[in-house]
Amino acid sequence: MASGVAMLAILLAGGCGGADATDLAQAGRMPAPAEVAGNDFANELPGSATGTEQEGGAEQAVSLEADTSTIPHSEIDLDAALHEIAALEAPADVDADMFGELKAELGRLLEDRETEGIVVDDSDLQAARRTSDTSRKKSKFVPDPFQIRINRITNRLSWHYILDGDYDQNGIVNAADLVPLAGHLGEVAGEGGLHDYFEIGTVDYVIDRNGDGFITPADLTAIAVNFGRVAGSYQVFASEEWHDVPWKPDKDSDYIVPDVAPLGSVTLAGAVKSPGGQLYFDIPLTDNNLSYLWVLKGEDSTLRRSPVAWPGTPFSERYSGVTPFRIRETELRYESAGNSIGMLPILPCDGDRNGAATVADITPIGIYLGKAVGAELPLRARHIADYDQNGVISLEDLWPLQILSGSACAGFALFHAASASQLPDGYWGEELNEPVLTVLTSELVYPKIWDFQYLPEQIRELPFVPEPGSWMYLRPVSITGNDYGPVCEFVQVP
Repeated sequence: MASGVAMLAILLAGGCGGADATDLAQAGRMPAPAEVAGNDFANELPGSATGTEQEGGAEQAVSLEADTSTIPHSEIDLDAALHEIAALEAPADVDADMFGELKAELGRLLEDRETEGIVVDDSDLQAARRTSDTSRKKSKFVPDPFQIRINRITNRLSWHYILDGDYDQNGIVNAADLVPLAGHLGEVAGEGGLHDYFEIGTVDYVIDRNGDGFITPADLTAIAVNFGRVAGSYQVFASEEWHDVPWKPDKDSDYIVPDVAPLGSVTLAGAVKSPGGQLYFDIPLTDNNLSYLWVLKGEDSTLRRSPVAWPGTPFSERYSGVTPFRIRETELRYESAGNSIGMLPILPCDGDRNGAATVADITPIGIYLGKAVGAELPLRARHIADYDQNGVISLEDLWPLQILSGSACAGFALFHAASASQLPDGYWGEELNEPVLTVLTSELVYPKIWDFQYLPEQIRELPFVPEPGSWMYLRPVSITGNDYGPVCEFVQVP
């Protein structure tokens, strides 16, 4: 269970697949053409594709050209580094004596790094967790450095550029990063209270890498630990299957990376600057019908994965009122004999059936760890802890939970469209129709028999008789009841 405990930390720090058009056609549930067009992402975003980004109202080209170059490991030449620091002149608006003290302190830290054998460790933002004696005591706030967001309305994917210690954001950590640190030295977030932190998207946020809400000499540590480090490229991926997302069995393991082709890659040249001064990426996507989007960052011969993108804009909070991933297991169907619909109310990884996939859903894995189902499950039954549905309860069941954690669903709403033209524009399209009925999870009964959960099919009689050729579809309902998740599936009335 030691690895399971380690994975808990990853879940706390981090964060439903879909069928392709052929699967839907074979099942008799073909969505409108708008939902299945252009799923070949690798061809839609080739290495030479470009998009546009905005900076101060002006458009900039975003290169998606492939970058497979090897990024050198950031071993440093101490003598050369100390000469670089000594040659650095104080900016005109910075006190020369204070700047000299910062240079001396950085030199001392680099010498300590050399003698103590400190090396760059890209896992878990080592620099952000290191403080010196000059740091004020305060609870630390080190948010996810990627802040990856998908805007389903504009169909753009965004994430932040962060290279610890690269305070001038030019792609390399060196002596020049003392200049922005000196220029902001002494700045305080808000009133300096326990929960006051610099706003994400600002230069202060970039510089405050120990996350204490103060710009102090303690923030020199990130420069020293990462001195010589060079920004790598970001590869962009998308899939409709959660098991295509790379994962770590525990924090000390390497990523298990499935064989998924990237859409393309972006280098620092494709970043733009926010109004507050932080660099970020904001790239266009040509398809809006895949649930899981993430980026892999390669630098210093290491690999880091962003969390899976959640809805939002580049500097917004993560919205988690409803699952942002498609739920395919609902098995919606129409029965003309009783003028009713049948469906299965399922939220993947919600082992305790409380309407949310959370860290608490680790508990069933711990209880049944090592258990093999051993026999084919009864119809519409699942083992309570078999989140990856492979018949064995193992630490690999943490994989989907890590990705889907935060998903929520208060129930499902059924919608009706008289024709394909009235369907939403894609699975995440804006909802213009009113639901004809809603099935809330609080109204359902989930009988438990030993360690299995039976999922009784919910039958609901319709309040009207749909015309043949019309469409019905389900969307998960948010916990507030005023928003909907992506369409689960489209069903045409026979």
